[in-house]
Amino acid sequence: MKFIIAALTFASVAQAAPEEDRVLYLPEMGYFDKYGAFSGYIDIADTSKKIHYLFFETQNGDANAPVLIWFNGGPGCSSMLGFM
Repeated sequence: MKFIIAALTFASVAQAAPEEDRVLYLPEMGYFDKYGAFSGYIDIADTSKKIHYLFFETQNGDANAPVLIWFNGGPGCSSMLGFM
């Protein structure tokens, strides 16, 4: 159940795209000036835990584009590794 709550919370981040989580540049990837890129943490309800997320807006500006949610699992498994 907590997994479902985390997924729904992540989906709400996709709608909100918090400005404080905006990423403007990553080494070896350059500037994100053609579409939004976001990275941050989402609180998991009823725990002290957080889940890291990466969110990238659609590159073609389609407001109806689907949202893909990718979760990495296990200790030591970086979200950045899965993203790459």
